Amino acid sequence: MATLVRIRYPPAVNGDPAAPDIERAAWPREIGRYTSGQPGPAIVVIGGLHGNEPAGVHAARRVIEALHENQPTLRGTFVALCGNRAGLARGRRFVDLDLNRCWEDDAVAALRDRDPSGDSAEHAEQRELLACIEELAATTNDPLVLLDLHTTSGNGPPFLLMADALSNRSIAMSLPGTIVLGLEEEIDGALVCYFGGLGHRAIVFEGGQHDDKKTVEHSESAIWLTLVAVGALSESDIPEFELKRRALGSAAADLPRVVELRYRHRIRAGDRFKMQPGFEGLARVRRGDVLASDIRGDVTAPESGRLLMPLYQDQGSDGFFLCRRVSAARLDLSTVCRRAQLHRLLPLLPGVSRGSDPNTMRTTQRGAARFRELLRFFGYRRERARENGFSFSRRRSDSQNAHARRG
Repeated sequence: MATLVRIRYPPAVNGDPAAPDIERAAWPREIGRYTSGQPGPAIVVIGGLHGNEPAGVHAARRVIEALHENQPTLRGTFVALCGNRAGLARGRRFVDLDLNRCWEDDAVAALRDRDPSGDSAEHAEQRELLACIEELAATTNDPLVLLDLHTTSGNGPPFLLMADALSNRSIAMSLPGTIVLGLEEEIDGALVCYFGGLGHRAIVFEGGQHDDKKTVEHSESAIWLTLVAVGALSESDIPEFELKRRALGSAAADLPRVVELRYRHRIRAGDRFKMQPGFEGLARVRRGDVLASDIRGDVTAPESGRLLMPLYQDQGSDGFFLCRRVSAARLDLSTVCRRAQLHRLLPLLPGVSRGSDPNTMRTTQRGAARFRELLRFFGYRRERARENGFSFSRRRSDSQNAHARRG
C-alpha cells in the first residue's frame, strides 16, 4: 500500500515569496514517501538544500501527490526531503554556513562526535538529513539513488552535475540536458560528494532560475525521468511522460550534451565581486571577455568556453565556472576503457604511481602536466596539491558496495 505524508506548504515559488517569519516547521523534513511494497531501489530526492531554492521542494510535492493519486506500482521506495529548513523559512541560501559545503568526511565525523546542543543552524539540519538518509540506506543492500534539486541565480537552461562515475552516467544520460563533469570533484563538502564517496549513485539537477515557474516543471520532470531511469516506474505509469521528456529536452536544445569543468572563479572575503548583467548559464564566452568586476578591476575569461552558474546573489563563494565540450566519441571510449579496467596500467607511466587506495593516483609535477587529461579520462578528476606533486582521486568503483565503508 502506498504511503503519503500530507502537509501544508508556504506560498509556491511562482507566487508570493515565503515571509521571513514563517516557522521552520512550515517546511517539514520529510515531504512524503511512497512505496508499493515491491523490491527495488531506494530513491531520495532533496529539495531546498539552499534555502533560497524552494523550487525542488514544490516539484517533489507534486510528484508525491501524483503518486498518491494514481497509485502506480513502484519498485522500491521513494522519499522526498526538505534540505535547509531554516534557510527556506528565511528565503536565504543559508543562515550560518552553506549546507552544501559541510559534507567532507572529517566534518561529518566531527558532527557525529559533537554535542548537538552546540550545533549551528546548518549543523542541526545536516544532523537530521544524515539520519534520514542513513535510515533509508539501512533498509536496502543496494546503493541509494540521490537526486539533489537545485536552481541558479542567473537565467539559463536546466543541466546536470555528477561525479564522473559510470553508475552516475547511466542515470544522467537518461535525462535531457547538458551534463557537467568535474565540478562535483572540485567543490569541497557537497552532499552528493559525501554519499557518492560511499558508493551511492548521486546526481544534481539544476532546474533553472530560482523564481521562474518553469523551474518547478523542469525539476518535476527530472524526478519522473529518474524514477524511470532506475527502474522504479515504467513510462506507462506516468501521465504524459513523453510530453514531460520533450519539454525538458526543448529547454536544453542546441547545447552540448556533455561538458567538463575547466576553470572555477573563487570569491575571497572582501572581493566585492559583481557579475556583469545579462549572462545566462552555458552561454558561449571568449577568452578576454569581461565577465565581472571586483576590487582589482575587471574579471575576464581566462579561456574560451561555456559559462556556468554566473553569480547574481549576495551569498556564495564561486563567481562563475567555465566548461568545454566533451565529444561523444571521447565519452564512449572512456566508458569502454574503464570497464576494461585499463586504469590499472596508469602507474606504468613516468611520474605516476598508485596512491594509498585503489581510487587515488599520485604524480610528480611533471607527471601531472603530462598526464592530467588522461587521468581525468579515467575519472581521476579530484586534484589536490601535495608535497612534490599532486594526488588525483576518483569516486569509488561502481562495483564496490555502498555499505563497505560502514562495515
